[in-house]
Amino acid sequence: MSQDPTPRLTTLPNGLRIVTRQMPGLHSAALGIWVSAGGRNERADQNGIAHFLEHMAFKGTATRSALHIAEAIEDVGGYINAYTSRDATAYYVRVLEDDVDLAFDVISDIVLNPVFDEREIEVERGVISQARAAYAALQASLRTIQSSQKAVDAAELSLEGVRAENSVGSRTILDILNAEQESLNAKVELVTARRNAYVAGFTLLAAMGHAEADDLGLESGTLYDPMVNYDRVEGKWFDWDYDGKPQAVSTRTVDTPAQNAKVDAVQP
Repeated sequence: MSQDPTPRLTTLPNGLRIVTRQMPGLHSAALGIWVSAGGRNERADQNGIAHFLEHMAFKGTATRSALHIAEAIEDVGGYINAYTSRDATAYYVRVLEDDVDLAFDVISDIVLNPVFDEREIEVERGVISQARAAYAALQASLRTIQSSQKAVDAAELSLEGVRAENSVGSRTILDILNAEQESLNAKVELVTARRNAYVAGFTLLAAMGHAEADDLGLESGTLYDPMVNYDRVEGKWFDWDYDGKPQAVSTRTVDTPAQNAKVDAVQP
């Protein structure tokens, strides 16, 4: 085997291009198949088809089920995945050096011999629908935040104008109070929009390496302490119990009334 680290390009008679690069210091290998078919190659009536095909490739082949595909690589400590971009669809796998033949067999199998089972297609359609709905909700929240920010800016500018006009006698104090009320209402709408989009229950804080949840200095500590749960079930015959109804610890927007800038009159 050549030890030259320079990338080499080989073209087979059928036109398939193969790029290889030796890295002698490693005892693992990475293989990938890049297909020049991405999002920008789709017609309007095909939007999402490249990503759909990528997912279906892992649902099974003529000789392997979805479980067998995953187990074949994971049982030897490898990793297999794929992604779709605007320009290409990529399938890649990482394994130890002794498992390269296996990796190549699996990755070429899912690319060349996928079985488009009708049941799996329907399941994948449901997944795509859920993803599209979640993405649409996120985009709607972001647009609401942008719109509310513009309303705040416009209200602030209007307030400045009313104050300037009041200084020359063309506006009354009541006009200034009304403008301030509109500005405050706009700010409340912006705060509400941000709260609806960024609540603790829909946010994930990830820490890796030499970091634990306790090290992050969160006031409430860890959200789940395995030792507390162990003490709760230790010595019991069953792994379930008639525990009390769990209490939500994240912010629920639906449980809080919409905020506004109205101030209730104080009774004498």
